[in-house]
Amino acid sequence: RSARDLEVGALVAVPVGVDRWGCLQVTALVRSGTGSRTCLIVGVLDWRGDAPPEAGSVAGSTVIEQGLTRIEIFTNGGLRVTGTCQVTAHDHKSNFQDTEIGTSHHVWGWQAAIRHAESVPG
Repeated sequence: RSARDLEVGALVAVPVGVDRWGCLQVTALVRSGTGSRTCLIVGVLDWRGDAPPEAGSVAGSTVIEQGLTRIEIFTNGGLRVTGTCQVTAHDHKSNFQDTEIGTSHHVWGWQAAIRHAESVPG
């Protein structure tokens, strides 16, 4: 119900077709102030599985892209957290932390975040 209930590293199961799964991972959160209840940064993992993602099944997967999205991936999209694991180091910068001039960020509506996870080959 709130991004404040999440933790960095949370694995978000995305159904992909029949009996296949993709995964978004929470890569950054803001803990207080504007957006702390509704906004989160999710990374799309280069992972596909026959069961919802868990820490052991996504081991070695990397974030291939990430974007700022909203809690509606859960409240409207029906997605759920299925586990937690450490975020693998990647080169994608967080909207919450990178404010350099010329930086480009991805901002995804909840449906776009799901589509990004669904589009991973596999």
